[in-house]
Order: sequence, then structure tokens, then C-alpha cells
Amino acid sequence: MGGICDVKDTSIQSIHSTFRLRKVTLWPSVNTGTGANSLPEVEYLGGGTTEVARDQSFNKTIPAGVTADPGAIVSTPPAGTLAGDWIYPAASASQVLMHFHNLTQGTVIDVLIEGTLRNNLSGVQGSISTGTVGAMYWTYLEVGHIQPVGRPSAN
Repeated sequence: MGGICDVKDTSIQSIHSTFRLRKVTLWPSVNTGTGANSLPEVEYLGGGTTEVARDQSFNKTIPAGVTADPGAIVSTPPAGTLAGDWIYPAASASQVLMHFHNLTQGTVIDVLIEGTLRNNLSGVQGSISTGTVGAMYWTYLEVGHIQPVGRPSAN
């Protein structure tokens, strides 16, 4: 959700203390493969593991030979999943909220997140490789792989 660089080329400090995931929209890239197209899929987890998660996921699949644009895959976290509740990432940094499947290069992931500014709880400090002290940066959605677009980013 963004943070301010507090040590040059080393770390950022978040301005938010808690967040919750509101919606994920996946815009598939052009799929040039043969056979049935495998479109992106999002799977929400219950408590960071599959041990307490309902066996479900959200996807769209196009039969082989159909070339119509499938549109976006839009999903919201189901009730009872960790992603649908308020999360304090400083205490649950190792929790896995969701898995993405069948992401190909060019897939656009639009994540709508609601957050609270730091108040009673501290934020999260993250590592970055390049940054100017006092500048705001958005880190990658997944370490080193899913880069933010339209915002100053740091890996």
C-alpha cells in the first residue's frame, strides 16, 4: 500500500497499519496457446494455509477454438477468508492471503485495498534496493514479480 523511504536505498516504512482486500480484477493477456485457454484464476485462503480454507476459486475458462474476449475476472474475498478481514501485516507478515494461477506475461492485476492510517499500531518496514529518503514508493505485489504500474515502485 505504499511507504516512505526512511533509509536511502535500504528501507521504507508503511503509512498504514491495517488493511483489507476489497476486490481483485484480473485482465488476461492475449493467450496464443493451443487447446483450451487457461485464463487467470484467484484462490483465496482461509488462515494462510489450505488447512482452513473452503475448496473454491474464481476463474473463467474459454473452450478451445473460441476467440471472443472473455473480459475481466472480478472477485471479492469470500466470507471467512483471511483476505476479507482486517489484517495487521506487522503481526502476520507470513500469512498467505491468496494464490494466483495461470498468470501469463501481460496479465493486469487490479487490486482494490482499503486501509487505515497508523494510529495505535505500528506500520511495516520493508526492504528496497533503490530509494530517496522521504519519497513515497509502492513495493511489488509479490516479491520481485508483480510490479505496480503508474506509481513510483521499488523492488
